[in-house]
Amino acid sequence: MNNGWVKLHREISHTKLWANPDKLRFYLLLLFKAGHSPATVYGVNLKQGQFLGGRNSLTTELNEGHRANSKHFVSGSTVYKWLQWLKTNNFIDIESTSEYSIITVFEAIDEDEQNAKVNIKRTSSEHQVNNERTSSGHKQEVKELREVKELKNKDDVEQQSSDQLKGQVHEVVLYLNSQTAKHFKATSKDTDKLIKARLHEGYTIDDFKKVIDIKSQQWSGTSMDQFLRPGTLFTASHFESYLNEKQVTTNRSSNKRQVKETLPDWARHDQNHQTKPTQLSPEQQDELDKKLAALKQPEH
Repeated sequence: MNNGWVKLHREISHTKLWANPDKLRFYLLLLFKAGHSPATVYGVNLKQGQFLGGRNSLTTELNEGHRANSKHFVSGSTVYKWLQWLKTNNFIDIESTSEYSIITVFEAIDEDEQNAKVNIKRTSSEHQVNNERTSSGHKQEVKELREVKELKNKDDVEQQSSDQLKGQVHEVVLYLNSQTAKHFKATSKDTDKLIKARLHEGYTIDDFKKVIDIKSQQWSGTSMDQFLRPGTLFTASHFESYLNEKQVTTNRSSNKRQVKETLPDWARHDQNHQTKPTQLSPEQQDELDKKLAALKQPEH
């Protein structure tokens, strides 16, 4: 960046650029970088008011001292849009090759040369349909179209990723409700945050289902049933340990055996007496027969 003074026409306060402080700050950065005299940089001959630059380097310089979450932070895509806006409104010109871009800031050029440059640019723009495009102009247009397409593709990918995560959150919550007979909502901010955090860590939908199966098998119908909830199952401090617990497989025979083994003493004793009929001695049987015969004799 050159040291010394730069000139700025008062007319700029009456332009659309003046109404946008961040865009104006970006334009001033370009003005500061423009050379005040011809120079050769990296083997490229630059005229007055020109400098070598690109979107990435300009984004870095513009955001110097600002963090990504700062209200003054500007993204690379926004810098690209601003460059195109400044070019369309005749504040700058951009000449690009496959290796570099030359940016011309008209305000940094002597008035006579600047007016000639602006007039030539306006005439070229008005007759663009009828005039042949130069090779460099064609390359620039192709490059701009490619960058616009890349930005659109990036937005599409981000939207698809967001929709996919939303669908995964709904799937996990629906499975949890089906296994626990509860009614948690996938739209809950805390639940959404917990599930997405585990997904970003690399866990899968099957991992969530395994944790739900293990803990619902252990806790359903017990005092721990109240903890069959997203805040307990999916929190970072619990999820991995739950996932690595062994799932117990049960069947009817094992359940029957378990019930029999856990019968209390009084139940087993009562069960034994029910299966063994009472046996009378011969003397007891004779005594019983005599009593029955006496009962059958008629009264006098």
